[in-house]
Amino acid sequence: MRKALFLLVVPVVMVFFNGCLLNDDDDEIVVEETKPVVSALQPSTGKHGEQIAIKGSRLTSAEGPTSVTFNGKGAQIVSVTDTMIVAVVPLRSGAGPVRVFNGDELGVGPVFNYIYTITVSTFCGDGTAGHLDGGPLTAKFNSPAGLSADESGNIYVADRLNHRIRRIASNGFVTTIAGNGQPGHFDGTPANTRFNEPTGVSYDKITGDVFVADRNNHCIRIVKFTGVNTVAGTPGGAGYVDGTATVARMNGPTDVQVYTENAELFITDAGNNCIRHMDENGVLSTFAGTNQPGLIDGQGTSSRFNTPYAITYDSTGYFFVTDIVNNNVRRITLDGLVSTAAGSGAKGYADGSAPLAAFDEPSGIAMIGQVGFLCDRNNHRIRGISVPGNLVTTVAGASMTGLVNGDGSQARFNEPGGMVQTDEATFYISDAANHVIRKMVVE
Repeated sequence: MRKALFLLVVPVVMVFFNGCLLNDDDDEIVVEETKPVVSALQPSTGKHGEQIAIKGSRLTSAEGPTSVTFNGKGAQIVSVTDTMIVAVVPLRSGAGPVRVFNGDELGVGPVFNYIYTITVSTFCGDGTAGHLDGGPLTAKFNSPAGLSADESGNIYVADRLNHRIRRIASNGFVTTIAGNGQPGHFDGTPANTRFNEPTGVSYDKITGDVFVADRNNHCIRIVKFTGVNTVAGTPGGAGYVDGTATVARMNGPTDVQVYTENAELFITDAGNNCIRHMDENGVLSTFAGTNQPGLIDGQGTSSRFNTPYAITYDSTGYFFVTDIVNNNVRRITLDGLVSTAAGSGAKGYADGSAPLAAFDEPSGIAMIGQVGFLCDRNNHRIRGISVPGNLVTTVAGASMTGLVNGDGSQARFNEPGGMVQTDEATFYISDAANHVIRKMVVE
């Protein structure tokens, strides 16, 4: 009886499903594709304000309004048909894919390569080595290195060979906030304290303090209004030891970044070839890499660096590190996964696909999202890097050294080493061998 019932049920089920697959004329139901298709960009490179033809099919739809983004930035649409959209390149969009949206339907197209308009000027410094506070045309620096900035646009400078920390107001007026100019280690009042070739600084937006990577003292210092203190490392004692601030050891730290409201620090421990982390309790640990040099991507301490120099983080939470002897840029997730963002590992100079690009001691770096700029020190150039576009370009400078202002192709640098960004369009660069701070406006 059960067998007969089973045989009766199966044909009924088959008829039900066949009824769903067939229409009244026994034809299969055809589901109409609604996603836009982006097949070509003409041209595929351009500047802000230029019009680009986006070609494809199903570029309009009743599903919703049509919109376009270039590397995530919304674009003005001039005209639209089912097969072509004419759109205006948005400002500072960088290299990345063009996307067409019809309501919730998305079509991803080829990569558009944005051509930046760059203007370089001298912000402060007279171009000769020395130490002098004052206005932008008379102030003197001596091989300025790392830079940081506060919310008001004041720039903080690790004035390396002056063994001082300087502050530049938004109008270019320079003052010394810590250091007496004599190399050494001494905590105390800002005017009496001593540093030994400080190379990195980071402004804490919560407290207003400035953290300093005091390279030749092998420690991290904090500059407060009331005085300077050592917060990590053993002054004068190079080593590789994790632990509390009083026992921890570093070897030539070159940069420091304040991260989160808890004042966590991330440090490029250059001589130990690793990235260190100091938590809010003052405990130092190894975040990525180890004290063995190499070029290995991977998780945490299984990765390898070779003299990591500068560190920054972007708005999406990734860290970016210039790995100076490996001549590349590394990317680190918050859980410590290291990958190579740009650079073949060979010293040289080459633009193009990020894995094939060549640098010569990349140093200071600033990122917005996954698009940014870095100082290519021994190539005397400023390079652009787009992680989404997988592309490296030269935006300013040339192989010939000099102190020349102008647009990107005209500008000349001499060992640019530090970089900070104060808004989406404005970058400051420590031009070390020219002993000046440069301003770069990007559009």
